[in-house]
Amino acid sequence: PSCEEDCGKLLWELQMRRARPYNGITVPPNNGYSAKCIPDETMKEMNAVYSASKLRRDKMGLMDGHFHPTNPNMKQLGEFIFEHMNYTDDGRPEWTVEIWDNLLKNLNEGMDGGPPAYRNSGKSIANGMDWSLKNMAGCGTHSLCQMSVFSAISPWAEAIMFWVASRLNRSNIRITSVDFNPCVLVDIPSDAIAECQATLDLVENPQSFDLIVSYSGIEHDGLGRYGDPINPNGDISALREMWLLTKPSGILLLAIPRAGLKFQPKTNIAIWGNEKIKIL
Repeated sequence: PSCEEDCGKLLWELQMRRARPYNGITVPPNNGYSAKCIPDETMKEMNAVYSASKLRRDKMGLMDGHFHPTNPNMKQLGEFIFEHMNYTDDGRPEWTVEIWDNLLKNLNEGMDGGPPAYRNSGKSIANGMDWSLKNMAGCGTHSLCQMSVFSAISPWAEAIMFWVASRLNRSNIRITSVDFNPCVLVDIPSDAIAECQATLDLVENPQSFDLIVSYSGIEHDGLGRYGDPINPNGDISALREMWLLTKPSGILLLAIPRAGLKFQPKTNIAIWGNEKIKIL
């Protein structure tokens, strides 16, 4: 490879490693990623919330663990998934072919396909997937389309993407699920979901994707709820990582909760206000 190619690769790797510059909850001054872009008052609110999140996780013994699978909030994914999801000893969700088949059955019967708590989420992803497959440059009918879902507790988004591709007779897609607490695939065909990958492993073993889907994910990043490290800049770090992992001609389908003018941090979710929306 040429010197220019070598330098470009090194620069890309450096950017990936710098996407998550924080090891704790203190935001260093003059940081170039987002801290200087956010008002001091908001940063103080964020630090207070992330301090509370760290304390909560310490008390629950979750610093090295994951979101507890028996939490009633998991019912937001749907009763079938709540009742049929099993977990490994270290807390990783097991995505079984029974769960997968149930998701596809619901889609074939005309259901939205998204979790009940996320109204019209399935329709949003289906429409985005349909448009992307028809319009993405460099992802034609004869080339392999690399796709990914970031932040997934269950394979509902993956099922919608696979279902839409099947209806368009597009068998040339490869779907990777990415999460801090990566899933374990149980009998789901590899042509449906190719693999589950840990978020931080992408720094060491990077891929590039034609399409990345993130639905109600990055607003949890950095709060420690799903096994992720405490990080006041976690949501921006996640967004930067996705940008670096998207091909130049690729597409990011992103859904986040919005508030009004002001950022509203909580101990399990960050609601984005206009001042943080601008950073997108």
